[in-house]
This record gives sequence, C-alpha cells and structure tokens, in this order.
Amino acid sequence: MKNKKRGLPVFVGIASVWFGTHAGPAAAAGTFAATYFSKYGKWGLFTPLLTVFLMASCVYYGIEYSRIKGIDNFSDFTKSFFDPFGALFSGFFEITYVAGVLLALAAGIATAASIITEYTGIPYAFSALLIVGISIILSVLGEELVRASSTIMTVFIVLSLATISIAGLLSSNSSFIGEWQTTSFSDFSFLQAIKSAFIYAGVLTAGIVGNSISVSSGLKDQKDSLKSVSLGYVMNVFLILSVAVLLFAYPQYVGTTLPNYLVVEDLGSSIFLLAYVVLVVLAVLSTIVTYSYSVAGRYSKYVPMKEGVGRNLVTILILFAITYFISLVGLSAIIGKGYTYLGYAAIPSVILPIMILGHHKTKKAIEEMKLK
Repeated sequence: MKNKKRGLPVFVGIASVWFGTHAGPAAAAGTFAATYFSKYGKWGLFTPLLTVFLMASCVYYGIEYSRIKGIDNFSDFTKSFFDPFGALFSGFFEITYVAGVLLALAAGIATAASIITEYTGIPYAFSALLIVGISIILSVLGEELVRASSTIMTVFIVLSLATISIAGLLSSNSSFIGEWQTTSFSDFSFLQAIKSAFIYAGVLTAGIVGNSISVSSGLKDQKDSLKSVSLGYVMNVFLILSVAVLLFAYPQYVGTTLPNYLVVEDLGSSIFLLAYVVLVVLAVLSTIVTYSYSVAGRYSKYVPMKEGVGRNLVTILILFAITYFISLVGLSAIIGKGYTYLGYAAIPSVILPIMILGHHKTKKAIEEMKLK
C-alpha cells in the first residue's frame, strides 16, 4: 500500500499511521494505561518514555531498511531483514498478527459492551452481541463509510482524551498533588514497571512496524526516517501520558475496567458522559469493521467457496463468532492476560531481533546499494 497522503510529507504520514494504530478504543477507555503503567504509581509517569522508545527504534529500523531495499510490506521486510531465517520470522509475524487481530477485535467488542452495560444497565453478553450484530451489518453494507470516518474518529479520540485529562486534572476531585506528595517511587517495583513497559511495547510493535512500512514509500533519505520516528515518538508519548497522568490523579479507578469512563462520570456532566459513550462506541465500530475487511482480504481464500461477497461474509461471520466468545471473558482479562501473553511472545520474536540486528542490517544494506 502506497502512501497516498498528497501534499502531506511522508514522515508525517508515517507518524500518523503509527499513532492511528496505537490510538483506539482501549486507549480511549484508559484500560491500557491503567494495566501497564498507572498501577506502578510514579514509575508509570516515566516508563511510557521507554515503551515508545522501543516502538520508535523498531519503526526506525523497519522503515529505514525498507527505504534502502525498496520494500513496502512487513512480510517482505521480515524475509529480507532476517535472511537466512526470513521464513521463520515471517511465520512468527503471522502468528503475532492473527493473535493481535483476534485480541484487538475482542477488546473492541468488550470495550463497547462494557461501556454500554455501565451506562444503560443492559447485560454484558447482550451488549457484546449487539455490537457484533451492528458490526456485521456495517461490514456488509458500510465499509466505505466506516473507513472514511476512521481518521476523523481518531482525531475525536485524541481531542476527547485531551479534554478529559484537562477537565479531570482541574476538577476538585483530582488528587494529583496529594498523590505525588504522599507516595514514593519505592512503593512499587521498578523492575516490574520496566517489564510492564516492555510487554506493552511488545503488544503493539508488530502491527505498528508493519503499518508504518506499508506507507513508507516516498521516504527520500535517512533524515526523513528520523523525522518520522521523532514526530511519532512525541505523539505517542502524549497518548499514553495523557491517560497515565489523569489516572495518577484518580488512583481509585486504576483497577477498574473502564477508568476513563469513571473519571468522566465523576465530572458530573451527563452530556459529556453521553458524548464520551457515543464516541467510544463509534470508534469501536470503526476499528472492528476495518479489521474485519483486512482479515477477509487476507484469509477468505482458505474458505472453500467461490470468490466473492459470500465467501468474505462467511469469513467475517467466523471471525466475529470467535471474537464474540473471547470478548465474554471481559476487557480486563483480554488486556491483562491475553495482551500480556502476546507481549511476552513479541519481545523475543519482534522487538529484540529488530533492535539487535537493526544497525548492522541497515549499514549492510547501504553498502550493498552503493555497490550496485
């Protein structure tokens, strides 16, 4: 997929795609930040810097190597970058991709279902089924509409997070200063906080690197690659810290399923709360439908049917059946356990290999290019 952001510098497009992959329903709900950062107290205000550094390093080596080699997809990248073990690492990516998609869809369904249940009192299983039903209808009828709105929804999520953070910190219910004065770094394990930062990076890095490579065509030189990761670093640190700082001021909500929802509810504005609920649900639907078409395009060929809409629909139905049952375990379990296992798997198969080999491989690629 080529970068089609005409008039927009390629490095801005890459940073935006990285941010868009990272920002989503779970980020808007605050569950990611609460699980991997905020529960470690003061450390959680600084470990996001490490997490995004790990992401940025992998993105840099991914897009810089791809720029030199003329690669525009993660599959070709893994085969070339990890040669002669390309097939092995390509297989690791495929497994990571499938697990990531299933967990992302299940987390999306669980996020929307949890918020609907919290707001209306409707049973969780019914709320999840409702989201699945709407998602199937949109997947069949509303692909273009939902795809077109995904960028707008991402912007709204950012604005929503910024508004919630500012309003929450300025509220009389905020206890940021009190928490800072009464807690100590020694209250929480530094090593556990670092480990959690690595796991969070592992959860997202494969998808972020893959998506970044897919829009990296047009990078002119190394400076463009560096500008991409520099801008992306700032944007994604902001995304995590906007929630981590807020939850530090509301520690009573860190262990809950929907911390941001409870903070908004605490602000006492029914209109603000309704707007937040609608926003997150729409963001979930947008994310789910985009993923469902990606899966249909990639795996429908394995369904023993004639190519066409019917085969894609069957693939989507199978996908939603699987993710619906995964979503029934609840958002906290999906993120706290499912994503954690995925993060553990991605650290040795994606993050460490790219970071360890990155400098040598890009330098070698430059030397090979000069010889041609």
